[in-house]
Amino acid sequence: MNTLSLFAFIRFVELVRSEVDGEIPVKQVKMLLQVLDCEEVIPLQDIARDLGTSSASATRNMQNLRKLGFIDSHIDPLDNRNRLLTTTDKGKLLKLKILELIQKENTTHEHKKKEKSLAS
Repeated sequence: MNTLSLFAFIRFVELVRSEVDGEIPVKQVKMLLQVLDCEEVIPLQDIARDLGTSSASATRNMQNLRKLGFIDSHIDPLDNRNRLLTTTDKGKLLKLKILELIQKENTTHEHKKKEKSLAS
């Protein structure tokens, strides 16, 4: 992870925490990032595998994110043991804020890089 993406992730965590008026575990932030990044639906079992977490832990994190209103879940019609996650309107709004934040950070980073090269 480069410095810019690390900084963007930290800002993202701060943004999410401001949206929920408090703390949110990093594991839930990572799960939220995966759901927000997906255009359609994403199976909970895929997120658990990608994050290297148990199904039980992934289910708890999913339930908390649902309570916060960022994601929704439905039973997978092909496998009723699994859940499919989607982004809610609140989650989509958060995604727009994130994209604006990333764009701003990229612009700032490029500007500083240009200033530094001109100063050399």
